[in-house]
Amino acid sequence: MIDGGHRDRTGRRITLRSVDDDNWRAVADVAPRDDQRRFVAALGARYLLLSMRSEV
Repeated sequence: MIDGGHRDRTGRRITLRSVDDDNWRAVADVAPRDDQRRFVAALGARYLLLSMRSEV
């Protein structure tokens, strides 16, 4: 886990954790808001994650 003491716009602490067998489905469900879609592909990260989980 990486905790650099950063916070999001609402003040929540941001931490980075490794994607593992317990949390990969939750990570795959993350999607950008409509107003963010011009910056990032809506399903790009999901496809990348699923390609790393070849047994799925």
